[in-house]
Amino acid sequence: MMMKTTTTRSTDTGGCHYNGNRYWAGDSFLATDGCNKCYCSAHGGTQCTEMLCHSGTSPLTACHYGAKVYSAGQSFKSTDGCNTCSCATSGQVMCTERACLASCNYGGKVYTTGQTFNSTDGCNTCMCESTGHVSCTEMACMIMCIYHGKMYAAGTHFKADDGCNRCVCTTTGFAACTKMYCNPDHQ
Repeated sequence: MMMKTTTTRSTDTGGCHYNGNRYWAGDSFLATDGCNKCYCSAHGGTQCTEMLCHSGTSPLTACHYGAKVYSAGQSFKSTDGCNTCSCATSGQVMCTERACLASCNYGGKVYTTGQTFNSTDGCNTCMCESTGHVSCTEMACMIMCIYHGKMYAAGTHFKADDGCNRCVCTTTGFAACTKMYCNPDHQ
């Protein structure tokens, strides 16, 4: 509850003026809005609560949560994305405390929070975050093919082991070779 000190003071000791009325030190009274309460202090100042009021005469409290303001009784999503919160008339935010089991969709598959898996590029590693987002390492991938014991980089063309067909190392790491008939005299 916030208190506001007004600048109204009485020239007499032990009292204060508020909205044209005189009050004695220690007196409590309704503010001009009809729902907040004021208090006349011993030093002559008036202090009033500053609760949000609706058209009735009872106070309506606001709650602050996640850089937003909610009115009493209003329900909303928690910042974790899976629990529900509500604004109480006391101004407190009350949230459920269920464990959040987020899942991630990546490459046509569903993964659970904390699960690690291979990236679709075949060389990086990814992890399913508690937010439901996927984070992956970003290393440069060097795709290689192994053909008859020799290594070739992706995009490299080379002769097939039969001596007459041609092969290429694909970006998926496989050697793709032509399958033409080879004349035994040209090997």
